[in-house]
Order: sequence, then structure tokens, then C-alpha cells
Amino acid sequence: MNWAWQPDHHANFAWISNGLKSIQDATTDAQAAAAAQEWMGKIQLDRVTLQGAIKLLLEQDVDQAVLGNAQCASDKAKEYVVTMYLALGKSRIVPDQAPANGVNTGVSSGQVTSSTTNEIRETGRLSESTSSTRPARSSVPCG
Repeated sequence: MNWAWQPDHHANFAWISNGLKSIQDATTDAQAAAAAQEWMGKIQLDRVTLQGAIKLLLEQDVDQAVLGNAQCASDKAKEYVVTMYLALGKSRIVPDQAPANGVNTGVSSGQVTSSTTNEIRETGRLSESTSSTRPARSSVPCG
């Protein structure tokens, strides 16, 4: 079962521009990993942010229409989310200061914009993950 989008357009994606407090406050590997999971939980709720995360983490260009219609995520969106959760699960995520050349993200004209390197350092290659039967974390199912 897929989920209904919960777009963050009313807040102009402030949590992306400002970052998550859990990421900023992480001082242990466990806190950093939990913060990455929180980030994934939020990123998957909107086609715009999911499209940006796919570009950043999986290094793939995906059209928003592939991710679902204006109301609901598609099966393909679920596949991408599962792939990203698997990649994070295989990675060792550690707390660290954002590098001087780290990722600056934002949203402009309905598109996630970013610089070219990862801000949350990870030791696994995110683009190496494949598929899984683990269901995507979702909130409101689409009928």
C-alpha cells in the first residue's frame, strides 16, 4: 500500500534549509543514525523532497511524475524509498561538522537545489543498494 503525500509547501521547506535539530545535535553514531532515519521519514512525504533526495543519495534524475500523482506516492516511489533506507542501514553514519564544501540545500521553484557533496558523512556507497521487501515508512495510506 502506498501513502498520501504530505507536502511541506506552506512552510516553504524550512526544515531543509535550516536542517534538522537532531542532525545538528548528534554527538554519537547512534544519534547520527537516528537523525538520518528522521530525515528519511520527512523526505519521503513530498514529491519535491523525495525527488531531491533521490538525486543526492542515489545520483539518479527522476521526474516527479514517476513518483506518483499529486495525492499519492507510486510503487516506484516506494522502491526508491526502500532503496534509500537500505543504503542508510548498510552505512556507518557518524556525527561530524559539516565540511566547508558540504551540501547546502533548499527549494527553488518546486525543485530541491543543492551543492555537490554529502553533508552527513557516510561510509557506504548509497548508489550500490538494490531492492528489498521492507515496506516504506508511511503515514496516511492512499486508497
